[in-house]
Amino acid sequence: MNKKQISTLILSLMILLLFVNNCYSVRLESKYKDREIIIDGNVEEWNEATQYFKKKDIVVGVMNDGKYLYVCFYPTTRELSNQLSMRGFTVWFNNKGKKRENFGIRFLSRMREMMKNKQGDTPEVRQREPEGMSSAMMKEIENNFPEEIEIIGPKKCDTITIKLEDLVGLKIGMVDVKGYCVYEIKIPYEQNQVYSATINAEPGSKIAIGFKTNEIDMEEMRPRTGDRPSGGMPGRGMPGGRPGDNQGVPHSLKAWFTMKLAENP
Repeated sequence: MNKKQISTLILSLMILLLFVNNCYSVRLESKYKDREIIIDGNVEEWNEATQYFKKKDIVVGVMNDGKYLYVCFYPTTRELSNQLSMRGFTVWFNNKGKKRENFGIRFLSRMREMMKNKQGDTPEVRQREPEGMSSAMMKEIENNFPEEIEIIGPKKCDTITIKLEDLVGLKIGMVDVKGYCVYEIKIPYEQNQVYSATINAEPGSKIAIGFKTNEIDMEEMRPRTGDRPSGGMPGRGMPGGRPGDNQGVPHSLKAWFTMKLAENP
């Protein structure tokens, strides 16, 4: 190999490394709101304002204006979409820019909502586990959005449950598109006791946002009396796992992003 070939090879490797680094250096950034955002789960309003995170199988978009932060989020795989529907998830905010659970909005399990609507919250309902969901049951889950959310923090014991229709300042939007749910959040910055929740930040400051699937409450899922129903519900979920552990559960979502809130250009 002559010097010219070596130089060409080195240049090619440098270009390749630059390309690879750019592929894996995707950062979540907030842009100043330049369009109307209606909190209804319509992802079309977020055109060119979302970012795809391949390793997490999610798309996230963040915008802000002088008073509110707007977040759009949705999974990109059927497995993760089903998991979020069955287990629910929490969006965490930290107004110090640290990847720590400070204040959160918990989206509840859509499977639990479907069962409550069909049968009521009875011991029989608690015996059902999020395993081996049939396509028909998944279809029912898609049509049952929780009517409530939980607001957590700043201490984990500080948790309140509130109906979506009763939210003040904070707005939540959810829509199912062919089995993939799109979630939107509009949350105010300034601290105000009238609002259901606030971030307590301002444009130009650094914040962190985290997305995390909810833990499975095995005590809630375990039958209250008698033995476990024979046969169970085979399939995805917890194959081979012992009661009380999470062995075999599909990978959980845990993603944190730090960003600087955009200032009015």
